[in-house]
Amino acid sequence: MSLPLKHTRRLLTHGTAALACAFTGASAHASSTSATACGNVWNYDCDSQSGASSFASQAGPGPYGRTFRAMAEASSGALKASVGATSDDAGGQDARATATFVDDLHFNLPAGMSEFKVTLNIELHGDCTGVGYPFSCAVQMGLTAGRGLNNIVLNLQQPGRASGTLTLRVGDDLPLDSFLDLRCHASYGHCAADYSHTGMVTLSPLPAGVSVYSDSGHNYVPVPEPNQAWLWLTGLAAGGALARRHHPQGGHGRTSSAASGRRSKSGVMS
Repeated sequence: MSLPLKHTRRLLTHGTAALACAFTGASAHASSTSATACGNVWNYDCDSQSGASSFASQAGPGPYGRTFRAMAEASSGALKASVGATSDDAGGQDARATATFVDDLHFNLPAGMSEFKVTLNIELHGDCTGVGYPFSCAVQMGLTAGRGLNNIVLNLQQPGRASGTLTLRVGDDLPLDSFLDLRCHASYGHCAADYSHTGMVTLSPLPAGVSVYSDSGHNYVPVPEPNQAWLWLTGLAAGGALARRHHPQGGHGRTSSAASGRRSKSGVMS
């Protein structure tokens, strides 16, 4: 959906200060999460929670009979948010939800390995719907990983995936700072943005012999689910059966083909 540019810029601009505060507070890189849900962005009517796993929600009437709802949930490696607003006047109603986490990764290397490469990924799923004019949605997910000049910064402002790779040496740890910021604005109608399908932070498979653990205890290297492996094996078996049907093997296939040829010639001669 194409969003009105001026409203998208306004929503993202007002989030800069809040996100800056979140990252300043997370500079120690101790494992933690925070979630904030706001019913009226401009008045900062918000519910905030923090802890090992954080959840915040806000709902109810706004000024002048407007309504709103907002939800944010944060845990290590996973961020969720959803918002909605309704307004029957030009002033409009805003809703906002933010979720953040910080963590630190540590690596064990096999003997003889002095450095290795690590790839980090962020993935965002969700959508926005609405009725009326103007209504708008703005979403932003970010990740900063590393220290000093040896870092990567990933950013998404729509559903999708982004990746980055950096080189680590023996003894290096990898601090992670990640956030999800979601907003919507409605005038003479309503808006709803659902990104509770999760913003994910993951590590690509590491080089052989390298292992990783995090301060939070979360495993950032995805493990294939059993049903996914079963579907893959089933697909291989089905593909093999289909190939055998289209490409007969052994003498039976050739005999059948030859017999068919003789029948065809017999038919022409008669």
